[in-house]
Amino acid sequence: MKRKEYFLLALKNNKHMEVSWLFSAFSITTNVDEKNLKHLDLVQTAAGISFYDKDTDAMVSINPEDVVPGQPLLNFRRGISLKAGDLPNVHNDVVTTYGNCIFNMCSLVYGFGSKFPFITGLISVKKIEAEIAKILQDTPKDGNRDPKALYCDEYIKYSDGIQFLTELSNMSVWGVTEKALTPPPGIKELKKKLLEENKDKLHDPVVIANIYDQLIKYDSEYLKGDASEDFLISNKLRKVVRRKLYLMQGAEPGLGNRNELDLVTNSLYEGWQNDKFATFNNVSRAGSFDRGSETQLGGVSAKEILRATSNTRIIKGDCGTKMGIQIVVTDDNYKGLVGLRVMEGTGTKQVQDEADAKSYLGKVINKRSPMFCKLEKTDFCEYCVGKRLADTETGASMAATELGGIFLGIFMSSMHAKELRVAEMDLNTCFT
Repeated sequence: MKRKEYFLLALKNNKHMEVSWLFSAFSITTNVDEKNLKHLDLVQTAAGISFYDKDTDAMVSINPEDVVPGQPLLNFRRGISLKAGDLPNVHNDVVTTYGNCIFNMCSLVYGFGSKFPFITGLISVKKIEAEIAKILQDTPKDGNRDPKALYCDEYIKYSDGIQFLTELSNMSVWGVTEKALTPPPGIKELKKKLLEENKDKLHDPVVIANIYDQLIKYDSEYLKGDASEDFLISNKLRKVVRRKLYLMQGAEPGLGNRNELDLVTNSLYEGWQNDKFATFNNVSRAGSFDRGSETQLGGVSAKEILRATSNTRIIKGDCGTKMGIQIVVTDDNYKGLVGLRVMEGTGTKQVQDEADAKSYLGKVINKRSPMFCKLEKTDFCEYCVGKRLADTETGASMAATELGGIFLGIFMSSMHAKELRVAEMDLNTCFT
């Protein structure tokens, strides 16, 4: 039997929900007891790979052309072509990977059956859950279900499936490889060259950020194609943790003026610099102090904002302002227009839904904003704040609470390791 044929047969028999089968299929296993095999269990030997068929009570060999000595039968990255119907949620022919098949079967199909379409490529659980939220409904008590809707009891099964997938992390995410545990060859020479070229500007954060970028780019080339790339996926791991460990510890603030940076050119792998001993101690002390002080500051700021807006009301009607905020509508911001009002001619138009908002893509529009509301005191009109807040008289305070939470998050994150980088500033947006 061919590898693909066996794989699809195993999925139809729910073997993907057995951790033992997943390990035998996607890794090398030994000492298999052939006397207590279940249907479709794999056996790896020096002669090849076979599986037990309970219907014939015999071992069936996998096609030798699909078996590589010393390697598992299946690989998460190996490509596979699926026809519509091969898996419950495959509605169209698709070229994907064995790993994508396992993800879909263990989570989406396990929870929602065929209702949620097959996901391929790099998977974002955040995006999947955003789609789920659009059609998620309470579990019906009468048992009548809409075949196009997703229900809470199904979502719970989906969540259980996501949790189950964490059992596979030691097979699918390789955090320990030779390249992951070593600095790139030649990094010392490159770093020395960059420091020499910028020796008179090493106090400038922009220059330091540029040196970081070149070192990280060099390191990324070294890691390209390595199995650890599936582990080193976040900017924090690449641009903060690995940079400090193997490239350069970098610019560190002290306990005083946090805008004054002291550049530590050694990486942690190279060892401490004796002349930077005070810097190392200040960084450690600042981390301990900030844990309490920044959390306190963030909490106080959030409460101040909430109390300052607790008497703010949203008044029905239009204040009549002719001013608004001019923006370019893009894929990143069009969803935020839903419920707001766009100024057109001498009037305004409310954006009804995402489809309506999408019609403005690529256009420059003026949207109403509380910034220009003409009502007296601290009140706002419903046209300036938009429908989402206008439905509740004290909605402005609710929005301010969310803003306070953002401030709290900023203050709390400031105590952790941060990436130093250059960003473009839109002056029209920042100063309006």
